[in-house]
Amino acid sequence: MNRSHNRCRSVLFAVVLFAPALPASAQNVGRGDVSAGWRLLRAMDVGIDGGSEGFPAGWYADAAVNLDDAFAIVGDLAGAYKSIEGTETALGVTVSSKADIKIHTVLGGLRYSMRNRPRLVPFGQVLFGLAHGSANLEQSVTVAGRITSRNESESSNEFAFDIGGGVTVAATDRFDLRVGASYLRIGADDGSNGIRFSVGAAFPF
Repeated sequence: MNRSHNRCRSVLFAVVLFAPALPASAQNVGRGDVSAGWRLLRAMDVGIDGGSEGFPAGWYADAAVNLDDAFAIVGDLAGAYKSIEGTETALGVTVSSKADIKIHTVLGGLRYSMRNRPRLVPFGQVLFGLAHGSANLEQSVTVAGRITSRNESESSNEFAFDIGGGVTVAATDRFDLRVGASYLRIGADDGSNGIRFSVGAAFPF
């Protein structure tokens, strides 16, 4: 009994002595973080003439829950907005067009972070989910001073995935700076491609 008791005390002493050092990396990581900021989308095949368009008015918000010191589950919400205007005149006929386009994504997936340097953490992630796009087209046709107008609206939901990465830079004890870039695919064979750039703040919890 005494030998067993002494052995238990030795084990407890070792646990108390070394426990603070064993999970040091996990303790520094925390449970996760939330992030939000500005996001630029460069989308292909959405312009009035079928070309690419930049969406400078955009935002994102995401939340990550750490599974360990490297992997985290991520949920990401984003919106991108653009107004495109154009006017063409031929043979005395003037056609003016304006399209208001909105693209929202709801994605989730996995993030991998390399934490060799606590103040500078590169990461990569793969996200899957849904993209909702809507467009409102206003068009007017002027012939010999007479104007004819029409409005059309359409929207659709498509499968989407996003693959990319970035870096998180420690700024203060309460928040970090985060920049990232990714490739966005919306739809299947006849879908659209895009590139997204993000700048924001991350708040660990």
